[in-house]
This record gives sequence, C-alpha cells and structure tokens, in this order.
Amino acid sequence: MRSDEGWLALAHRQDNIATRAQLAEAGVDKRTVRRRVSSGEWKAFGPRVLMLAPGAPSETQRVWIGALHPCGTTALAGRAALSAHGLKGWEDGPVVFLVGADDRSARRAPDGIDYVRTRHDLTSLSVQRAGMATLRVEPATLTLASALNAGAWGEHASARSAGGLLAAVVQQRLTTAEALLSWCDKLPRLRHKPLLRGFLDDIAGGSESMAEIDLVTMCRDFSLQPPVRQRPRTDSDGRRRYTDGEWDLPDGSTVVLEVDGSFHRDHTSWEDDLRRQRRLSTPGRRQLRCTAVELRTEPEEVVKDLLAAGVPRI
Repeated sequence: MRSDEGWLALAHRQDNIATRAQLAEAGVDKRTVRRRVSSGEWKAFGPRVLMLAPGAPSETQRVWIGALHPCGTTALAGRAALSAHGLKGWEDGPVVFLVGADDRSARRAPDGIDYVRTRHDLTSLSVQRAGMATLRVEPATLTLASALNAGAWGEHASARSAGGLLAAVVQQRLTTAEALLSWCDKLPRLRHKPLLRGFLDDIAGGSESMAEIDLVTMCRDFSLQPPVRQRPRTDSDGRRRYTDGEWDLPDGSTVVLEVDGSFHRDHTSWEDDLRRQRRLSTPGRRQLRCTAVELRTEPEEVVKDLLAAGVPRI
C-alpha cells in the first residue's frame, strides 16, 4: 500500500481541499505540510485549511474552503446550496455559509466567502449534499430571497430578484409554493415574510414565472378581472399548449395575452412562438402580445389595450 494513499483519497473526496487535522489523521506530518506549502505545491487558506494543489481555487474548491474554515457547525447556504439541489440559472454570487452565532473562528472569512451567524439549529435545517451539510431547499430559498430583497449579496438584488428566485425554484420542481409557505412558519427570524408570502401566494395560484406574477400584480393594481393562467389548449397539430393569460368575455369570445420573455429574442424561439400563436388561433379568440419588460415598466399601456379588447374591470 502506498504511504500517500490516505491523503490522496481525502483529496479526491474533497476536491483537493483539506484541513491540517485531516491530513495529520491521514498520516501526513507537519514537516511535510510545511515543505509542500513553502514550495508552492500546496496553498494555505487561513490557519486550518489547505488546497492540495497550486493555483487559484475553483468554485467547487471555494465551497470546500468555506465549509472547512470554521471550527463549528456550518451549512452551505445561498445560491451554492440551491445549485447543489439542482437549481439552474442562479449560480452567480458569493459562497455563503450559515454558522453558529457564537462561532468566532468564522470572523476572518477567506476571500469570496461570507458567513452569516444564526441561532437556528443548523442540523435540523440541513441535509448532506456532495459530502457537506447543505441547507434544505426551502430554508435555502427563503433566506436567499430575504437577502436579495434586502439588497444583500449582489448589486442587482431587489424585491423582483427575490420573487424571481421563488418562482424559479418552484418552476424547476425543486419544491412547491405550499412547502415554502409552510417553512415561513418554521423560520421565526426570517425577514420580509409579508413580501415573500405575497409572492408565494401568487405562485401557488399558478404563477410560475416573474412575468406571470407581474401579470397578476397588474390586474390587481388596475382593477382588471384576473385572467385564467396556464390554460391548456390543443393546437391545430394536436399538440398540448399552455397560454399565459386568458379572459372569457360575456359575448362568448376570449382575449388571450402572451408575455414574451427574454428568450424570445432568439430568432428560432421567436419563429417557433409565432407558429404556436397561429396554430392556437380560432374564431372568437383575440390574441394580444407584450414583452415581460413592458408588463413590468409600462403596465398602463398593456391595460389600455386589454380594456379596448373588452377585458372588464372588477
């Protein structure tokens, strides 16, 4: 058996990141550690953690550094936690961990890593993902949404970002709006609960994107009759489709509003969407379109056209 087999197995499990104590347990003495760090083969991150390779750490290695740096219990949080659960499209941002409120070892965080102190029981909030304690989907989502609304963790953070995150997590089937609402009650120190509950109520009602939530908000703000959202339709080719919003009018006709997101800027997607609209067209169905940006920034213009098409106020 090779003498370095122990630490090589450790390095493989933790993406070349380990603590000095772990290396000692694997049979690596302090002199070897000093020699490899001095020669540049390994790199130290604070007094406890080493990268067992030269160069700058990757994103995955930064997560391991953040997990091993504190002495106490930690739980991966924020975008990295949700990425570990499978969320797509929200990977950018700092690596964030929750730590105990009295954990002094986390005060000097390595670059690019944030520690947030909490008095919550991290064990009950966490599951194991990729070898480390990671917040469950629901508390990870709610705490990140709260931080985004507060303007933390990114210059583009906002209430809209918070709502977009909640919608994305539900849309990608990582959890449900009902489960997130239930977890609001389990996190007594969660900030901005009324706002988050409002978003989740909209999502539970059928809104699975921020554009749909904006549609609901527009109808509420301008006293329009709320639409039927995501109504299933069968097009002329027999394919099942879902429309963004529909209003059934007293004369038996229907007004349809389709909201184009940023993906419609792609030429192929745009042509596919136009083809979809043609094949859903029938006598008595009037189809209107707007962009997600217009719905958010100039809702009064959309309302004007919906009223002209016969959509009633309430």
